[in-house]
Amino acid sequence: MTSILLTWNSTREGWDHEPSYEDMVGAIEEGDEPEMAWSVRSARYVELGEPVYLLRQGGDHRGLIGSGTVVGPPFEAKSWKNDDPSTTTYVPIRWDTMLVEEDVLPLDILRAKVPQQYWSPQSSGNRIKPEAEDPLARLWQSHVEKAVRGFCPACGSNQVTHVLIGLVPEPPDYPWIELAGCVVGDDMRNRRCESCGNRWNR
Repeated sequence: MTSILLTWNSTREGWDHEPSYEDMVGAIEEGDEPEMAWSVRSARYVELGEPVYLLRQGGDHRGLIGSGTVVGPPFEAKSWKNDDPSTTTYVPIRWDTMLVEEDVLPLDILRAKVPQQYWSPQSSGNRIKPEAEDPLARLWQSHVEKAVRGFCPACGSNQVTHVLIGLVPEPPDYPWIELAGCVVGDDMRNRRCESCGNRWNR
């Protein structure tokens, strides 16, 4: 099974989807995997269960910003372009990762580390080439673990523990997640640096 490369031109298209980009980032950070359909040029190549990557194009912070899995059949619906009366093909996606803009996997690194793939597509829904599948998956996993974990604002270390406060039914499966429960002190912070001891909230 191969993967699909979706595109988002942030300068030309904005984020005309529900939930909003900010809500997506927040929900995934809390351990949810929200579902949201994305437009594709053609659904001919899209299969149920296929991994997808979202490539941010245009403006600053170009690169891979999200990933997920196809969870339903393609469907036709009104175009996401407000001034376009035509319909567009969409694919239902369950999103497991949506990074903040500053944490994208940069385009220049993608081109250097995964040169087998063309990283300037003109449309959404292209296939990842078979020879690019494994190196891209490894590169993305390594990048996401570092980006999602974050960096200490005091010392710059990425040895950051996320302290989840309250009831978390399905916490993310990372070794740097700590469950604090519902009874916490007034000085509780949801981030802790294991290198310098700094604590802060995000």
